[in-house]
Amino acid sequence: MLRVTTGYKQGLRLINLSPHGLVSKRGSGKKKEVVSFAFVLTSRRRVTLSTSTRVTSVTRDPSSPHPWCVTTLNGKNAIHDTANSDMAASPATATSFYDIVVFTDVSSTTFGSWHRASAMGSTSTSTSNSDHHPIPSEFINSVCARVNSRTPLFSSIIVFDTPLQFDSDAITFANDDSLWFASRASSKTSSPHAKDAWVLVCTPKFGVDEIKRVPMQTDDGKFIPQDKKYLTSGPCKVMADSFISYLKEQNVAVPSIVQIDGQRWGSAMPGDKTTPPTAFSKETLKGVIYDSSTQVLAPTSPISSAPPFISHPDGLYQVGDFMSSHSSGAEAALISALGAADDITK
Repeated sequence: MLRVTTGYKQGLRLINLSPHGLVSKRGSGKKKEVVSFAFVLTSRRRVTLSTSTRVTSVTRDPSSPHPWCVTTLNGKNAIHDTANSDMAASPATATSFYDIVVFTDVSSTTFGSWHRASAMGSTSTSTSNSDHHPIPSEFINSVCARVNSRTPLFSSIIVFDTPLQFDSDAITFANDDSLWFASRASSKTSSPHAKDAWVLVCTPKFGVDEIKRVPMQTDDGKFIPQDKKYLTSGPCKVMADSFISYLKEQNVAVPSIVQIDGQRWGSAMPGDKTTPPTAFSKETLKGVIYDSSTQVLAPTSPISSAPPFISHPDGLYQVGDFMSSHSSGAEAALISALGAADDITK
């Protein structure tokens, strides 16, 4: 059992910039999306959750008693899947000041621009306010060096009209060209319980090859939004076809597919941390190092004694499994967050 106790210095203003948003429950049971949520901690008892809010820049104002200036975009324009046609012409913005900023998404600090789901720091030497300074380059460089490489993955959820007559709830694939593993996950869809939902995850090599075929970025590094038609008729269909072929080889009757959807993760998890960026399994696409190797995901001993986070004396932290020297996943991310929290509260 892991026991966690949190405590914060009185009067300290701290903001935690989370990457992809949070889904919480309304009283009616409907879901509400919270984008780039922020925990504002001013005492042991006060926590503010900022909903429908996306951080657009983080700059430093040396003259302020709380030097980190966090600018946010509020309302429907902050929600990453709001259609361009539904965007407000003059969206609401807000500015707040903090002592410490904790980044949990490496896209926020290692990319100059990314999609609307990411909280963005300012790495430009020119900011909208001449008195404000960008995020220090030495902090960015340290984060980039720790990131090393990224493993991209495509995932797909397919829903069968009736339950598969199949004994296993999860499958790993040793030699499939596209599938790494699959798991029954009927709770992941709004379909009636009589349906049978499965989540399919591709191999890292398939992910890298697909990003070569359909890039995630333009030549100047700007993010290219994914298209649902591309996902469902491209990588999702390839994975679904592989899964169906496997089921037929096992003499499993395959019901009709009533739903298929998918997602592309450019930074699904860290690349192999034991090999350098120049390793044979790693290659650079549009300035980003991707790793196509299939890693062991079981918990491991740390591969280095370095702290599981990156910090800067001006009050910046980068946390997450990309920063930890443990195997990718929730365990590494938690170790990183606990390490940073301990450092902050010293």
